[in-house]
Amino acid sequence: MFSTKNNTTDVIAIPDEYVDMAILYLEHIRDSQFALGDLLVQLVDTYGGLKAPVINYMAGKTNRAPTTLYDYEAVARRWPREYRERYPNLDYTIFRNADPVLDEELLNSAADEDMSPTKFKELKYPALLEPSNVLRNALYALGRITFNDERIDKIRKLIEDILKDLN
Repeated sequence: MFSTKNNTTDVIAIPDEYVDMAILYLEHIRDSQFALGDLLVQLVDTYGGLKAPVINYMAGKTNRAPTTLYDYEAVARRWPREYRERYPNLDYTIFRNADPVLDEELLNSAADEDMSPTKFKELKYPALLEPSNVLRNALYALGRITFNDERIDKIRKLIEDILKDLN
C-alpha cells in the first residue's frame, strides 16, 4: 500500500485482495437482506399474519430497529424469489423503491445500465427533482444546523423568497 500527496488530495492504492473482499461482502449484503426478509415473511405467515408482534419480538431479540425489519419483510413479500432472480445485480435500494410488475420497464433499464439507486429513484419519482421540492429539502437541511450564523439566515431567506416566486 502507498499514499502520496497530489495537491490537496491523497492518492492511494489499495491491494486487490482488499477490493475483492469488499466486492464479496457487497454482493452478499443484498442476499442477506432478502434472506432476513424471507424469514420474517415466513414467521409473520406462521403466526397468523401478526406482523407487529413478530417484528417487535425479533427487533428486541436482535437489537435492530423494528422499522428496518418491517422494511425487510415488506420488500421480501413484494419481491418473490422468481422476480428477484430477474435482476441479480440490482442494488437492494432499487428493490425497496420498485414494484416488480408496475416498474418492469424501468427495472430493465436499471439492470441494462447498471443504474444507481439514486438515479432509479429520480426516474421513478420525477417530482423529487422539481425545483420547489429541492428547495424545500434545502430549507429542511438548513433547519437542522444547530449553530447561529447570519450567512445561513441569509441563505434561508433567499430560498424562502425563491419558493414564494415559484408558487
